[in-house]
Amino acid sequence: MFIFGNNDRYRGEYEEGIKEGFGVYNYASGSKYEGEYKKGKQHGVGIFTFKNGDRYEGDHKIGKSDGEGIYYYRDGS
Repeated sequence: MFIFGNNDRYRGEYEEGIKEGFGVYNYASGSKYEGEYKKGKQHGVGIFTFKNGDRYEGDHKIGKSDGEGIYYYRDGS
């Protein structure tokens, strides 16, 4: 596990010192991303869980959701 200076935590695959492949990134704020990385950015299939419990499941492209996934509210809707 790698702990960043802001207390974010990453556990996963690296290639040449950058996040590459599958990993889990826990933000100090309470949010979490679990999924694929490419060149250090969230890229590919993943789940982003917000600190309030909402989550987005789907594709991410260069660090951002591509809007093609499903957004779930914490109440299940």
